[in-house]
Amino acid sequence: TKDNTFLPFYERQVKYYMAMSGAKKGYLLLMSFDFSRYTVIEYSISDDERQKILDEINERARTILKAKQLQIEPPQEKGAWCGMCRWRHSCFNVKLK
Repeated sequence: TKDNTFLPFYERQVKYYMAMSGAKKGYLLLMSFDFSRYTVIEYSISDDERQKILDEINERARTILKAKQLQIEPPQEKGAWCGMCRWRHSCFNVKLK
């Protein structure tokens, strides 16, 4: 599971949900496509970490809203899906590797 290129994005999503809901613990279930293997990862966040995550969520939301208001593309966030995207060579007029 640690070699899963999507894991950082899944972890961020779980922690966002935890921070927004006030949950102290969260769980991530990773399963193989054929359901033959699975792993459960438990996460916990402190009150300080929760506040940092909420600040990050707010900052990302402000950035997207500002881009929308200015009618411009939001800043690029390269992720694990980029290599599979049909626009990976022209995204934001930047060639991705």
